[in-house]
Amino acid sequence: MKVVFNNYPDLRKVIIWKDGKYQLIEDSGLSTQGIAGITENNNFVGIFVNSKKAFFVFENQVYSLSTTEFECNNTYINKDERCFILKNKGVEICKIIYKPFVDSGMIFYEVDLEEFDILLFLSDNFLNSTESLELFISSK
Repeated sequence: MKVVFNNYPDLRKVIIWKDGKYQLIEDSGLSTQGIAGITENNNFVGIFVNSKKAFFVFENQVYSLSTTEFECNNTYINKDERCFILKNKGVEICKIIYKPFVDSGMIFYEVDLEEFDILLFLSDNFLNSTESLELFISSK
């Protein structure tokens, strides 16, 4: 299976994912099926749509998501670490404990450091409710 993703946070590039491997290229106008990125722990994660169904990718694994039976949480577990957990039909399909990356060069600018966090972006924008996931599916 080959999937073309928008790359987060650098949307000027796309990610081509095929057979568990990915390649980052300049956006050449390819039609995308989802959005993905690389976590601070160097994990490949993303969501995409195929045949009006949502899928979650973690490394080389693909999981079908039920729009009504998924649960996603991404919270701080201590002052330095976050925990991203995704469950589908009550089964945990992904759990990543990570330290959000803070580029020391960004501290001098007034930027939202969380805007570079792919896991937080996915959990806050697409995996936070049935409605948000259904809207994502209909947009693709």
